[in-house]
Amino acid sequence: MGWRGPGHSVVASASAHIHPPTASRPLHSPLVPVRLAVVSSEFPPKWGGVGNYTYHLVEAISPRLTGRIEVLARSHSGPPVALQPNVALERLPFLPLPMVFALSFGRSATERLVARPPDQRPDLVHVMSNMTLLPADAYERLGMPIVSTMHGTWQGERLGLSLADIAPNLQGVNDLAVLGLSPAFDRFEDLAIERSDLVTVQSANELRAVQRRIEERGLHPKGPVLELTPGVDTHTFSPAHRSAALRAQLGIDTSDLLVLCVARLAGRKGLEELVASFDLIQRRVPAARLVLAGEGPLEGRLRARAARGGFSSKVRFVCGLSIERLAALYASADLFLLLSRWEGFGLAPMESMASGVPVVSTDVGGIPEYVHPGGDGLLVAVGDVEGAAEAAVRLLEDEAERSCMGVAARQTILADHGWERVAERFVRLYERVLGRPLLASTTEL
Repeated sequence: MGWRGPGHSVVASASAHIHPPTASRPLHSPLVPVRLAVVSSEFPPKWGGVGNYTYHLVEAISPRLTGRIEVLARSHSGPPVALQPNVALERLPFLPLPMVFALSFGRSATERLVARPPDQRPDLVHVMSNMTLLPADAYERLGMPIVSTMHGTWQGERLGLSLADIAPNLQGVNDLAVLGLSPAFDRFEDLAIERSDLVTVQSANELRAVQRRIEERGLHPKGPVLELTPGVDTHTFSPAHRSAALRAQLGIDTSDLLVLCVARLAGRKGLEELVASFDLIQRRVPAARLVLAGEGPLEGRLRARAARGGFSSKVRFVCGLSIERLAALYASADLFLLLSRWEGFGLAPMESMASGVPVVSTDVGGIPEYVHPGGDGLLVAVGDVEGAAEAAVRLLEDEAERSCMGVAARQTILADHGWERVAERFVRLYERVLGRPLLASTTEL
């Protein structure tokens, strides 16, 4: 399947399109300097799924390029993170209102880039949608190639929510906004799909969803839409970081079995189903302990459910973890459990696998594409509380199988999902958009 020009959409795996711009290119071409702007609503110290992705992608790409990478992110008061010498970070103002923030920040980034003198503008802009939405006039005003990576869609987010999931507190306002206001922002996602020179999505499931959207909404993409799976920092997320001290700080005895979930405590993450499933688990495996790492509007409801079931002493809530402490928590778990109703991709199970911990998860987003049932984890259907409990009990009661799956999980990530491979694939796509080589060698990916 070849590269097509404006007005044609190619929806496929990125691997079919990652080739050098010219077949006659020598093995060691001179590096061509490039100015790359990465526009991301989230960036450390605000991690989150998008912030995590953007940081590790930039860190992996920067040694592969000459020139300069600038990251434009929302203003944030936290301490800065260390970056490569050729990477600069600029914080921009935005309106801190639910849903509105995405478009407000996108406009702020557009104005900043357009205001640059022509000789200081980037050669290419990489936008992290849907947490960043460019205004309608941005694509023409910027006048430079744009690559958009879809981190799910607001339409997808709505599929995992209902009014019953909305907690009556300040944090619940965000979910209420997604449910009620996000349809008004769908057209800006449509613009990203139509007007970007190239669009990437993170899973085959999302690729199919975007294809349906293109057909149902009559969209006419300028460039191809490709699947390109995220990576994992396999140095940070590693079994080597298992910590008996951390387990002890959480009140987890050496004989206890730590069941971990890392997620925002919100409706689409299926946490009420997860706590109900853990109720069944702890009845059959008394040594099981649940740690919920994250914050969100449903924390009070989840605590109340555990109290009603009489197992609140077996549940721990933690939040505000540094990346190092989070990595130690992953590696210190015995099992990772996630029962999301919807995911754009689902990075947390991948981080768990990189840490040598097997996964029990619902089969949503990109998770079925990297969890191999019976090999490195187990999958269940959305809403299957009993099935999830059965799968978790199976692994908690069988230390040998659990250990083998943990080893296999780590190997799966090392073989296919390191950030180095993802970065090289993205640079090949940048080469295609710009029409010139950027890498020194033609590594086969």
